[in-house]
Amino acid sequence: MNIRRNVRLFSGFLFLLLVLVAALPTSTWAAAQKATDKPGKIIFLPFTVTTQPPQEHLRAGLTSILATRLEERTGLDAVHGADKTGGLEQLLQQGRKEEIRTMLRNLHGEYLLAGSLEQQKDGYEILLHVFSGAKAAPASFSRKIDSIDKALTALDELSGEIAAKVFRKLPNGEEEPLPTAAVQGDKAVSFQTEHPDKAWRDGLYAAAEGHPAAATVSSINNNSPFTMLTAQTSGELELSLRAMDAGDLDSDGREELVLLEQGRLLLSRFSADRFQQIAELQLPAHLAYHALHVTDMNGDHRPEICISASNGNLPSSLVLAWDGKQFHTLYDQVPFYLRPDVDSAGKSVLLGQAGHNIYRMIVNPAGNLVRAEEVHVPQGFGLYDFIRVDLDGDGRRELVGLSEDNKLVVLNQDGTVLWKSEEIYGASRDALGTLASRRQAELEHPYDRERLYIHTRIVAQDLTGDGKPEIIIGRNRVTSVKYFKSLRWFEGSSAAVLSWDGSAMHTLWETSQTPGYMVDCQVLPSAEQPGRFRLFTAESNDSGNPLYFWAKEKTVIKMQELSMPGGRR
Repeated sequence: MNIRRNVRLFSGFLFLLLVLVAALPTSTWAAAQKATDKPGKIIFLPFTVTTQPPQEHLRAGLTSILATRLEERTGLDAVHGADKTGGLEQLLQQGRKEEIRTMLRNLHGEYLLAGSLEQQKDGYEILLHVFSGAKAAPASFSRKIDSIDKALTALDELSGEIAAKVFRKLPNGEEEPLPTAAVQGDKAVSFQTEHPDKAWRDGLYAAAEGHPAAATVSSINNNSPFTMLTAQTSGELELSLRAMDAGDLDSDGREELVLLEQGRLLLSRFSADRFQQIAELQLPAHLAYHALHVTDMNGDHRPEICISASNGNLPSSLVLAWDGKQFHTLYDQVPFYLRPDVDSAGKSVLLGQAGHNIYRMIVNPAGNLVRAEEVHVPQGFGLYDFIRVDLDGDGRRELVGLSEDNKLVVLNQDGTVLWKSEEIYGASRDALGTLASRRQAELEHPYDRERLYIHTRIVAQDLTGDGKPEIIIGRNRVTSVKYFKSLRWFEGSSAAVLSWDGSAMHTLWETSQTPGYMVDCQVLPSAEQPGRFRLFTAESNDSGNPLYFWAKEKTVIKMQELSMPGGRR
């Protein structure tokens, strides 16, 4: 009891000390900072404090001292306090991205700081994330302390680091000079060009042999079994893309790209020298759209477009067809999320998910798309978490899936895990169902672990011609704040080709990492030229940063045509 009483007394004293110290200047140079020099506002979330016993009063105290220090060191206006930012914390817990951005915009925030104090076995750790509208990922800072009474010193040191590294403010009041461009020989490397329109045209069509733009699209190591023939990009498109797929929809020998945006479907194509839009269809605006798949449902060699969507918390998907001139709605208000699959005989089938159950979908005698038998998959795997494919050609299909922590796994038919990756694959920014449908549950249990996010596409294709499929998958480098599980951002992406050796997956080839977020990818083999295939990727510049609200989202569609050496199959 005496120990607990002493802890409470010490905590109360520390809280009072925090408040008093927050009101004091850190140094004389900060007092000389002019108000006219203030570049903007930094929004402070209340500290997350995890200690035993709980010390909730430290949340406001730690936030206040750090806000005061950074305001003095940087000249920014600091916005903090539960009355100003408490609502923002709740929105972040619930993952309500658009409302978060609206609130930050209304607060005129140019920076956002999230901090935590966590008790550990050997002391405490202070962790700070500083989000900026100018960068995709936040700057992170941390300090280990052995007792809470050293928190003041740690915050003072951290505020100096943040001022110098994020805001280029030195203790003497001067600004740290911007880094100079890297120099290669006598030429400085620059990210600018005198003629950006010409640079875009040069990059639109890139032949692999000697074209400088080819290196910006793909990185093929010397041991790669593939040769890149051509590479094309769409240029920046003002699209907030949800999903992309590709296929020859009208059997004219040319593949179309189907692009799904919220409330809009676009049909596009790469021609010999340009990226062109073919058609556009407005979709019901009240639905939330999640996934898109091009698949031949009825075996007529004219693939249909399956769009998975939800109305509130209920699935409400639709299936469309394209006849070369216009779209036709085949099924709508389908109460299942949809995805193509193959059965044990290798025949294409359609799967649907409602709740936690997955079914094979069929067209009944009345012409309606309905469920048939239930498909049993290992616990923890949803519709967009797995594919079933015979990896080693023994006639038995393995399950290639993605775990909740975005690790690639291979399971046999008994559900035994044969292999699990160490690296991250398939991470996505999109949640299944609408966020609105989960708000009440998250308000009541905000820290419960829930499957919030779906995974990006897993593709199986035999690219090497050995009769065994490779796995093609996107690699979004995802990071999150420990105490805001719905706040995640991405620090680059690539597409990887993996092969199975009977006991483990190995990276056969991987595109070079780009700074954007990979929305989707797809691979189409060439029917006319065996040994060739096209890799399509869609990349967005919206990496999940909550301060990304100053411009419209841009998306770039890329195509790489590759082949086995000599067209071997």
